[in-house]
Amino acid sequence: MRNFRAEYQIGIYREGERAERRELILHEAASRLGVSKMTVIRLIRDGLLPARQVCVGAPYVIREDDLDRPAVRHAIENGRAVSHDARQESLCFQ
Repeated sequence: MRNFRAEYQIGIYREGERAERRELILHEAASRLGVSKMTVIRLIRDGLLPARQVCVGAPYVIREDDLDRPAVRHAIENGRAVSHDARQESLCFQ
């Protein structure tokens, strides 16, 4: 990992760095919103909650301010932060 960081000039993580930038990771965002991690992932995949990943498999990084977006709040309050996958819906109602 050290060689990768050195090659791409990536600094090491400093404790409190994300907090200073007002960034959250998935479980922190879920906790703040009072929903599951999967619900946060659905919000991200539906384009309602902006998030970034450095690379595939890396943790999502979510700006704290984005949790207050009207679309995010609306989706959660109205129970719309659920999957649009019909296969899952049919499993829920069997």
